[in-house]
Order: sequence, then structure tokens, then C-alpha cells
Amino acid sequence: MTHATALLGLLLLGMPRVGPSPAFWSPRTPLPNPYLRLFVASPADDRTLYAVAADASQASALFESVDGAASWTALAEIPAGEEIGSLAIDPADPQTLLRTTHRFPAGTTMVDRSPDGGLSWQSSLDPGVYCGPVGFAREGAVALVGCEDRLFRTYDGGATWSSVPNPLGSRPFTPAPDGSILAVGDGIYRTPDDGATWTRVGELPDCSDVNTLAVSPSNPLELLAGAAVPHALGILCGGIFRSENSGLSWVETLDGRDVIQIQFDVSAPTRVFASAAGSGPASDFPYGGVFASDDGGRTWRELESPGLSDLPASIALSASGRTLYTCLFQGSVFVHRFRRPPLLAPR
Repeated sequence: MTHATALLGLLLLGMPRVGPSPAFWSPRTPLPNPYLRLFVASPADDRTLYAVAADASQASALFESVDGAASWTALAEIPAGEEIGSLAIDPADPQTLLRTTHRFPAGTTMVDRSPDGGLSWQSSLDPGVYCGPVGFAREGAVALVGCEDRLFRTYDGGATWSSVPNPLGSRPFTPAPDGSILAVGDGIYRTPDDGATWTRVGELPDCSDVNTLAVSPSNPLELLAGAAVPHALGILCGGIFRSENSGLSWVETLDGRDVIQIQFDVSAPTRVFASAAGSGPASDFPYGGVFASDDGGRTWRELESPGLSDLPASIALSASGRTLYTCLFQGSVFVHRFRRPPLLAPR
């Protein structure tokens, strides 16, 4: 969610309303800054989290928790005129972090690298143009970032970069379990060779503004897309769409929501979590929410909300899949620990 989107929500609906947390969620220590930008769980352990949040002056900082959000440590302040756009953790070496930092008003992006879990940062890539999110495509320190007409690739965790032509601009990239990578353009595109070649393999869902794309950890053809077409008072359409054939056809499985995050549990691939922003005062769902599925996204249930918020709740699933964290826009953090449900056989 962009800062402009957050401000629009505040203007339309007023400040977020947060009540007592229900039994499903346990409150944890709030973020030191109130305005959440990013919320990421470590792929290596259940208790390490990273968050980027801004203060009232909109100055951002990066925070870390190593005790399951019982406490937070400030790792780095962001210089004035800069904002962290994405944060990625190397799944093979969780001490290696990459982040994109947008510079204003220049409108350009840097990729920074930390070799020590975010304590120190060095400039890794400065292409002089605007870039999309950086993300690790798979273990082995392979990461990608799209910067206008170039796709930059690293095979050593951001120490060095090379580039190839990029037909998909600043779109985010979604890794698949077979080593291929997917992206959303005017359809669904897949590359088997880290972006050297792309093939259009599917169509967009009926609600065509895709916010997030997720691939099943057990089947590279099984996709979930979170989508919403915006409107001045909410959304024209929105929800979660499911495909079993790389997007050749889609079935809507959750309707009427502005879905912004979808995360599979890699250790239990039929379990999926999603979060949504408020869908606006003209809709039936003015508040954000958190959802869960135990059948690969075929059906969904809404988890008890930790507070009625006009703005979205971000989610972060722990490495083992046994702990789900959520953070509201104004910095309140909640946690739920659960037993793993029985795995359902693929249909």
C-alpha cells in the first residue's frame, strides 16, 4: 500500500478504529513508529521479524524483532527524501538482506545490501531509474529486480549484478517451485531462465488489477491472484481468484475484498493466508481483514479481526508455519500460534 493510498483511506473514513483484541490474537509490543510500510518474517526462524514504519513526519526506519515481536530494535533510519520500497531475505543465508530505496523527488531507486541482518548497509545497485520490488527467486542467492526496460539479476546475494532486457517494467516477480518465475503484465508470464526469455502462459482474472500473485509450493501451475479495481469510494470488483492451469482460466473464491497479500505455507501447501484492505464506504466490507484457507484457496474463512481498521492488516507467516503475525497500519502487532491442520490431498 502506498502512502497516497493510506492518506486517501484516512480522508475517506477517518483514523483507523482499533478495539480490544479478540481471543484468536494475542497483542505484542507495537512498533516504535506508528505508520507501517513493510512487515516481513524471516525464512529461517519463527521469532525474527522486520518492519519498516514511519513517524508523524513520515521519516521511515527499519526495525527488527528477534523475540516474536516482544520487543523491537531500530536498525537503520532512512535518510530524508528516501523511502524503503521492498525488503528481501536470502532464504539460504538469512543474514543477507536486500532492499530497494526510492529517492524523491528524483524518482530513482537504489538497491542496498546488508551482510549482517540489517545492522549495516552498502549500495549494491544504482541504475538511475525507478525500480520495482527486489526479491529472491530461490535459494542460492538468486534475486531479481525490474528497473524500467532492464531486469537486473544477482547470483551472489547482491554482491554483483548483470542485466537482460525487461518487457515487464517494475512489476514484482513471483518464484515457482520448479525454479521458474512468474510476473503479471497484460497476462501471466513465465520465465524458465531467470528472465532471459518470457512466455505468456495465462490471462488475467476478470477483475484485472492484480495486487499480488502467489504460486503453490507444490504445483507451479496452481496460482492465486489477489485483485481489485479501485473506485473513488471503494472498489469496482475485488477478491481472490484461483487457477489450476497457470492462468488460462480462473475461479473467484473470495469476493468483494481488496486483497493485497497472499502467502502459502511452504511446509503445508494446502494452507494459505491472505490480507485485505478496506474496500471503501460504498462496499459491504469497509474494513481490512485476515483470511485463511486449508484447501489451497478453494474456500476461505475470515479470522477474527484484531481491530476494526479502515486500512489493511499486513501478515507475516513464520518459517515453520506455526505462527501468524499481523500488524495494523498504525503499528499494533498481534500474534497467533496454532497447531498445523491435517494436510488435504490435492484434488
